[in-house]
Amino acid sequence: ETASLVTLIGSYLEHKEAVKSRKIAIALALFPLTGLFGAHRWYLGYKKIATFQIIVTALTFGAGILWPIIDGVLLLTGNLYQDKQGRPLK
Repeated sequence: ETASLVTLIGSYLEHKEAVKSRKIAIALALFPLTGLFGAHRWYLGYKKIATFQIIVTALTFGAGILWPIIDGVLLLTGNLYQDKQGRPLK
């Protein structure tokens, strides 16, 4: 039973089908309240980058707003095109 569970989890992780939406990630990046706190990075699974973005935003008293705008542009142009697991965005 355990071996089959491990196989199922392993096959899920190896599966490279799109799971996350590019449109949702863009909306989270460009909406000021969610963008400042790296919600788009949390959504895509980049937890360390998202945490760092919160720290930068706090230390710069909000000047970190440029970061999610740049990420939004990268998402729009297709330069940020996959989630943390390497799966493409829908």
